[in-house]
Amino acid sequence: MHVGVGHLLFNSFALALFAPALEQMLGKIRFISVYLLTGILANVATFFIGGLGYNFHLGASGAIFGLFGLYAYMVFMRKDLIDSVNSQIILVIVVIGVIMTFLNPGINIYAHIFGLLSGIVIAPLFLGKARPFYAAPRKTYQDTEVTFNPNRWKKRRFLTRQKVLNFIGLLFIILVIIGVIGQLF
Repeated sequence: MHVGVGHLLFNSFALALFAPALEQMLGKIRFISVYLLTGILANVATFFIGGLGYNFHLGASGAIFGLFGLYAYMVFMRKDLIDSVNSQIILVIVVIGVIMTFLNPGINIYAHIFGLLSGIVIAPLFLGKARPFYAAPRKTYQDTEVTFNPNRWKKRRFLTRQKVLNFIGLLFIILVIIGVIGQLF
């Protein structure tokens, strides 16, 4: 559940932007565990601090801030996992996210802050054996295994009619869902 279409789109955008690198680094199971655990911890903190009457308690922002916390831990404690350019970008985004948490009305401040803190706290548990996401696994070849194929670049991948129809159908369904949600709120 989200407050509105904008809230849903912002959370989806943040997840699409920051999750793939972490998922590649941690693996699917550990990534999902981090995401769910930080979201649960952020919501439990909101429940205990804000109580049952706390009004601003929808969305996945706590879990997204948990991912930010994992990144922040990498920036300060595991510099071997993230390069300096990405460190600067992440730091700026985390700082802006925290500032916007306090400036925008209707935001679950507790979930954002405790999501960030829970990501920082649990990061050592999940980043113990992590490899940098920018380091691709190295393959070694023997001289006899490597051959040149002159037709290698001639292969073309075309969109089939079915792929185009599937894409249009998916786009239509997404637009219908956004329209229905927009009408409800």
